Amino acid sequence: MRVRASIITALFLLSLCVSLIASNPAAAAKHRHHRSSSNFPVVVFVMPVTTSTVPTLPADYAAWTRVADCEEGGWIGYSGPAYPDSLGINATNWYAFGGGSDVSPVAQIAVADRLIEATGSLIPDQNGCAAW
Repeated sequence: MRVRASIITALFLLSLCVSLIASNPAAAAKHRHHRSSSNFPVVVFVMPVTTSTVPTLPADYAAWTRVADCEEGGWIGYSGPAYPDSLGINATNWYAFGGGSDVSPVAQIAVADRLIEATGSLIPDQNGCAAW
């Protein structure tokens, strides 16, 4: 969808330039004269504008942010071999529940949600930080 919008935007801008030149033929002729005396066509390359996609944050992102703040002082990414994420999940649980090298907040929450589902626990209470 974003690529389609980028193409439409690029085509709109191209048509705007063409209409501006067409609306003032004297200015267009003046620029053609100064540019060169050849009759080569002008070639315009339009590069599509791309936008990066931002992953949708889970509904419980705020709760997990409190855990990350308590455990590591925030979303810091890889925090070492014993606790590879920002949520205080130990390495054994991290890898057992699908954790890998992606330590983005969304990936960390996905691992934590799988761990919670498997153990039947809740998002850790932040009265005290502890590994889980």
